[in-house]
Amino acid sequence: MQGKPLLIGGGLVLIAVFGTLYWRLQGEPQLVTLASQAESPASVLTADTPAVSMPTEAQLHELLQNPAVKNQEQRLAFHQAYRRFVSGAAELSPAQRESQARALREQIETYEQRSELAMSESLLLQLGLIQLTTGDEQAQKDQAAALVARYKAISAEREAKAATPSAEFRRYKTDEKRIVEEVLSMDSFPDGLSRDEYLRQRLQQAREQHYQ
Repeated sequence: MQGKPLLIGGGLVLIAVFGTLYWRLQGEPQLVTLASQAESPASVLTADTPAVSMPTEAQLHELLQNPAVKNQEQRLAFHQAYRRFVSGAAELSPAQRESQARALREQIETYEQRSELAMSESLLLQLGLIQLTTGDEQAQKDQAAALVARYKAISAEREAKAATPSAEFRRYKTDEKRIVEEVLSMDSFPDGLSRDEYLRQRLQQAREQHYQ
């Protein structure tokens, strides 16, 4: 994922879209894709394929100590924890739900600050936590409105400080808006994905396409 350019410019549009349509989507689980979006290319070995040396145990150990690998492990663990919380929230006491939601919020904000979650994704995840931890519908709406207002303010501030965006960034933001509108208008999704999972997958593909 690219760095800070993904968190500035055009954020107000997406935040407004998510905030306005949140209650229409309220009946659906607020999830993101819970496995890595990256796919490992498979290689077909033929008689002409050069022999490949297998890594040694020391090389594997060194790879596992790589900060990038450790960070990816942490992100996968976060997504798994979010999924467990969504599926098991109803069985928790109010205190347990709030405690786990608070820990997830802190992780969401950490990944957002590292530019590993777009603001639109972070907002959607946090709206899901509000839905799962607040029983009163009016309280949900009030908290959601406050959260959306906060993100709009952050987005406006970042846009004001941003330099002239690159051509790649402008193209991505145009594509991002189109994808969000398209996915929110769909009633069914391929491969058994939820709306949130499919949206995150499409946005990830767009980022990879524009920032290769």
